[in-house]
Amino acid sequence: MLDYESLGHMTLAEGPGQYFIPHHAIQKSEGDSVKLRVVFDASAKCHSGVSLNQCLLVGPKLQQDIVDVLIGFRVHKVAFTTDICKINRQIEVLPQYRGYQYILWREYPQASLKEYTLNTVTYGVNKSLEAAKTLQLNLINTLARSGLELKKWASNTPELLEHLRPEDCSRNPLAFEQNDATHVVLGMRWSHDQDYFSFGINSFKMNPTKRGVLSMIARIFDPLGLLAPATFYAKSIMQRVWVAQISWDDQLPSDIAEDWCDFYHSLG
Repeated sequence: MLDYESLGHMTLAEGPGQYFIPHHAIQKSEGDSVKLRVVFDASAKCHSGVSLNQCLLVGPKLQQDIVDVLIGFRVHKVAFTTDICKINRQIEVLPQYRGYQYILWREYPQASLKEYTLNTVTYGVNKSLEAAKTLQLNLINTLARSGLELKKWASNTPELLEHLRPEDCSRNPLAFEQNDATHVVLGMRWSHDQDYFSFGINSFKMNPTKRGVLSMIARIFDPLGLLAPATFYAKSIMQRVWVAQISWDDQLPSDIAEDWCDFYHSLG
């Protein structure tokens, strides 16, 4: 925070603020040194029940998808990385809007609390729900003009579904072992209540043969590479099966079969 003040990125407030942004520190260890990073929570609602993020518009995504960036490292012969120092804090906010970026801070517990205003763009300040609602409405209206109707809506944010008819929302029945609702998205099982991806293996059948090993590996759909450690182990077992020179439907050698059984049960 002293760095913020010394660089002029925050200054003592000269008047009353319209919104105070809560903030806290994140500690990160790098070798023998410890660094602190300030995190601002502009999603916190004030006394009126509205947060700063709810009052702001978000522009379009400008950066490349992370998968495309990583693939670029394998496509091009020469690659490099760099970082813009304090990128957000290099962009100043117009003085008339700084009243919405007030914070409370003191250097040590015995000092008096002081009001500061953040003079630059604050990381973590955006608006997501309203932007999603706008996109949702535009999508519904655009497709409706062509006679297309959208069904089975699912979202990790219930507010996005409140204005929709119940019959238009996904109501998938729960399996006995599931604790929350899931929705299949591009082959991945997405729990929209808890907002996480999972992988199901209920349809897999244990078959300790060369054909069974290859069939099971081919059926593992993992576009994000979340199961890479497991699939790597499975493929190493497949390599051993080929070296063993057995036919497609012969039983696996005992040592390979034991490892294959361990792999199968580890997925469950």
